[in-house]
Amino acid sequence: MKIVILHGQRHNGSTRHIAEQVVGLVAGPADEIEHFYFVENKACIGCFGCILRGEEACPHFEENQPVLAALHEADLIVLESPCYCMGISGQLKIFLDHMAWRWMVHRPDKTMFHKVGLVVSTAAGAGTGKVTKDLAQQLFYWGVPKVYRIGLSVNAASWEEVSPKNVPRLIAKRQPVQQNCTAS
Repeated sequence: MKIVILHGQRHNGSTRHIAEQVVGLVAGPADEIEHFYFVENKACIGCFGCILRGEEACPHFEENQPVLAALHEADLIVLESPCYCMGISGQLKIFLDHMAWRWMVHRPDKTMFHKVGLVVSTAAGAGTGKVTKDLAQQLFYWGVPKVYRIGLSVNAASWEEVSPKNVPRLIAKRQPVQQNCTAS
């Protein structure tokens, strides 16, 4: 199995920690796991080149090509983002903006119809429900039929600050629950 994880941040925080623990539960020793971080990616300029003329017309196509190739080969796609200001991290959102051409209403990719998605978000407080819903909708629009969501309030600014008494509660909740992805 090939697993692709798109990280919404560069640091090893609570969201990344939970996502990698869950992936560790499903990945076998022979499985390939590929990680992508979006640090210096350029923002979509809204030129519609990808939609009207093909993704190769995007001025940032070369920058995104390694991720596109990995997504094409993946069996499991993991999108993980901490809740930043009640939303997806800007770094991951910039990449997702580049994927508008992939949406079912534009140019569906039949390889997506057989993949599984997992979305993960943590927050010090509220907001993970909105983030996981937004990320799950992206995968739904790509044509991914099964998407699982994990949203956890860790009540801390970093994984190291999570109270030891809360760790068993978080570990018990980390099992993904399939959610119906709707365009609502």
